[in-house]
Amino acid sequence: MAAYEKAEPIEDATIGVAGSYIQVPRRQPDVVTLQWADKILIDEKSALHHRVVARALKELHERPILYNEAWQQAIRIGDTVIVGLPGEIFCQVGLDIKEASPFAHTMAAELTNGNMGYVASTIAHENRKKVLPDYDLAEMSYETRLSLYTNCVPETHAQMVETARMLMKQLKR
Repeated sequence: MAAYEKAEPIEDATIGVAGSYIQVPRRQPDVVTLQWADKILIDEKSALHHRVVARALKELHERPILYNEAWQQAIRIGDTVIVGLPGEIFCQVGLDIKEASPFAHTMAAELTNGNMGYVASTIAHENRKKVLPDYDLAEMSYETRLSLYTNCVPETHAQMVETARMLMKQLKR
């Protein structure tokens, strides 16, 4: 109620929406990763969390899904834009969208119009590469480790930022 009492009408109440279908390649397990999974599954003494990850990697290999597909959108209200992103997005992706925005106020909203799983930042993927092929949770963030839920290619960060830039440009006209 306190916010309502402080609210002021805005001069420019332009409303608009723009959207774009995006297709993002999914990472697939490589030979080294599959060898790791085989080794874990053969060893009955392997830790349960390693066995779960190993089974998921084998499933990804045996039944590959090559792309994630979803709708990315931007909604304009005056000099504010809300960019809808389909997945659980690392904050750096949203910060980069805000930096690219021509609007005074920019919000990045996740889990809109679909869910591509965890969408890690480019830097998170670079950090992941430093510890591969070890899948131990103590060594790396589970959000970047290839799994059934985390599989977008590292370039997804840049693709989502560029798509947002294009949508915001359309709305700013």
